[in-house]
Amino acid sequence: IPVDEDKIVPSTMKEAIKRLKKGELVVIFPEGRRSEDGSLLDAKRGIGVIASLSSVPIIPAFIEGSHEVLPVGAKFPRPGKLRVYFGQPLMSEKGKEREFQEIITKNIMDKIKELKSKNV
Repeated sequence: IPVDEDKIVPSTMKEAIKRLKKGELVVIFPEGRRSEDGSLLDAKRGIGVIASLSSVPIIPAFIEGSHEVLPVGAKFPRPGKLRVYFGQPLMSEKGKEREFQEIITKNIMDKIKELKSKNV
């Protein structure tokens, strides 16, 4: 699904929600881009929008080592180890209010931060 890193595009949100409601899996990187040093960046509100409008379980995940295997700007991955840690599914209620979506986004990133602190 094409994504614009700088703004929420309604057609992107609609496509993700449509696929989720059909039972498909959608992987979303809440920060919108890769970190240069492996630190967690602030999440974009898009994950909260999709979660609140689709009402499907969200599985938080933390990827360790991606900044070394595929640094920002690299065309090809380098040899190295990646580890992916998954958290417990999070359920969200339906809601269209911006504040509600921002809370969902924060909750998802908090769970990702917990996964990082427990495993790195």
